[in-house]
Amino acid sequence: MNADHAIPAENVRTNYEASIDVMYGVRFNEMNERFYRRLDSIFSFLSVLGGSAIFASWLGDKPLIAGVLGPAVVVITYIEREVRPAQKAVRCAVQREKFGELASRLPTMDLAAIDKELRLLQSTGPDSMSSLEIPAYNAVMRSHGHTHSVGRVSTMGKVLSLLA
Repeated sequence: MNADHAIPAENVRTNYEASIDVMYGVRFNEMNERFYRRLDSIFSFLSVLGGSAIFASWLGDKPLIAGVLGPAVVVITYIEREVRPAQKAVRCAVQREKFGELASRLPTMDLAAIDKELRLLQSTGPDSMSSLEIPAYNAVMRSHGHTHSVGRVSTMGKVLSLLA
């Protein structure tokens, strides 16, 4: 390599930085898994509550209430079927486990091997909520003592973090 094209020392990636990326993958998938599990619980709760309210309205001879709640339950059920949060939670759990397994092997790996596996995991990940990227990054930075590196979390990120 020509000395004019050498990478400055401060731009050279280290095993430590790669390990941070791996831990980010664990945390990001963990947060997405929890988010989707809680979203699934919310949909289930709303469906059961709505169905119960429709039944009670029918028993109480309140057809107007049942008529209003019926379409609401249909919409909730449709959204749940389209989003499929339970399936996404399982996929995120599997991905989290893959990142965790890589994390367990980090001490025995060189940077090229870590980056190769890391890129593969990053390119094959499940659907995720991009609004959880900064909260996951911040959690990893804080856990490694880099509080100066945390980023500003968007309002949506804050909302989703409450569920995650």
